[in-house]
Amino acid sequence: MALFSSLSRANQAVRPLDVGAHVFTLDGVRLGKVCEVHPHYFKLDVSLKPDFWLGRDTVWSSDLSGVHVDFRRNELDDHRVDEPPEFAARAWRRTDTQS
Repeated sequence: MALFSSLSRANQAVRPLDVGAHVFTLDGVRLGKVCEVHPHYFKLDVSLKPDFWLGRDTVWSSDLSGVHVDFRRNELDDHRVDEPPEFAARAWRRTDTQS
């Protein structure tokens, strides 16, 4: 499926990610709502669970019905990120320069 997704994604019209948009997996499971958007990652607000981030490269399509990612619910753990690497690098640089 990943190969198909990669080849077909170029043909998808992707709107900008809107804060508040619902995020759905390929199998139709609602993961949460977009609550923060950055150049390479977006954060999901998940009810009664810790929020997490997904890479913008996982977006299959984005339209008025919501954001659709290119993986199934059972593959979520392969894609979720607690903190984007660029945030960790920034925090490390701040700590390193304060010494």
